[in-house]
Amino acid sequence: MRTAAASLCLLSLAGPALSATYFLKDNIVGADFYKAFNFEAIADPTHGRVNYVDAATAISQNLTFAHEDTFILRADYKTTLDPNGPGRNSARIRTNKGEIDIVEGVNDQGPNAVTLHTSPGCTMPAERPETGTPTLLDCDTSVNGNAGCGVHMPGSVSYGPAFNNNGGGWYVVERTNDYIKVWFWARNDRTTPLEVKFGLPVVTTSLWVRNRKTASNLCS
Repeated sequence: MRTAAASLCLLSLAGPALSATYFLKDNIVGADFYKAFNFEAIADPTHGRVNYVDAATAISQNLTFAHEDTFILRADYKTTLDPNGPGRNSARIRTNKGEIDIVEGVNDQGPNAVTLHTSPGCTMPAERPETGTPTLLDCDTSVNGNAGCGVHMPGSVSYGPAFNNNGGGWYVVERTNDYIKVWFWARNDRTTPLEVKFGLPVVTTSLWVRNRKTASNLCS
């Protein structure tokens, strides 16, 4: 995916997990991303052919910029690479407040894979309530080439060019002590909850009808 426009709303849980009502805690929009995330100019820990650059380089090469409520983060897609040389310049960012990866893929290949990468001992049951398609079940980073345990979102518009051409969409992550759930709604999906579509400060996930594009992960 060459470009991505993003905003991030962090929600805090009110009451027991079963009530699933959340109130807005942090709203990260536009240039706020530069304060909330660190750029990591490191070797790719998954051994991909990529050259991660620091913030100053990313800005100077137009790999990232912010304007009003828009934040762009992308790889260099203009340079013709030497087949024997280093990988493409790109930006890798890490949040200052903990991390869950919700978008994962290779180049332009969809659909999106919601994936956990953990220490040893976390595995997924083969059967669990979700509408996505499970991949591997062992989340351990030291096995299966650090592929993790993933769930492919159904449909073709959750990642890559199809995602961009469709106007993007909304991802929602719910994390409790018992589970992690991820929902996706395409930009033109009429089933998108109003609190998601309009960025309302309170959401109640228990009221959502299970969307046709969901992924659930729980270590066993």
